[in-house]
Amino acid sequence: MPSLSAVSRAVSSNGSLRGTRILRLTRARSSGVRQHRAANLDPMARLIGNLRYLVILAVIGIAVQAIATFGWAVWVTGDFVGDLVSTSAWQQDDTIVELLQVLDLYLIGTVLLITAIGLYELFIGEVQLPDWLVIRNLSDLKTKIVEVIVLVIGIKFVEKLVMTKEPIDVLWYGLGSAAVMAVLIGWNTLKSAK
Repeated sequence: MPSLSAVSRAVSSNGSLRGTRILRLTRARSSGVRQHRAANLDPMARLIGNLRYLVILAVIGIAVQAIATFGWAVWVTGDFVGDLVSTSAWQQDDTIVELLQVLDLYLIGTVLLITAIGLYELFIGEVQLPDWLVIRNLSDLKTKIVEVIVLVIGIKFVEKLVMTKEPIDVLWYGLGSAAVMAVLIGWNTLKSAK
């Protein structure tokens, strides 16, 4: 934190603060404090602090899963496009289901990628990302994952709607999907309200 004299020096003659200078002073001093504290930690505290780097194993594993999922989705997309071109599959109801299944794969890959990036940002270091993807805490990560999961549940319901011949099955599946989506959206709303 800047000292009182640094803050008073940053106040201009009309009483407004020069925010960038104070922010720079604050960052410089807080990083200096962190370095000073790190140098004074006993070996056990340093070891515990460095255990956060174990998360890199999860980040690598999840990133590999995301890459595999995207690869699988591209493969399925190729098959899908091949079927559309070579047959009259575009006239069948199953085609929409296949299209939604491919979309579902891409969304699952996206969830995995967001999770890998989020864990890296939370435990290891910052990544250059658009503002909407910056993850500041575990709650931000959960929120982004829940948003995509809600979309996946909606897609699964549409798949079920097209494929199932029994209306009662679709009704029960829809009610179950709606209940899960309502809980997830409600949880996200409560989290963002805090």
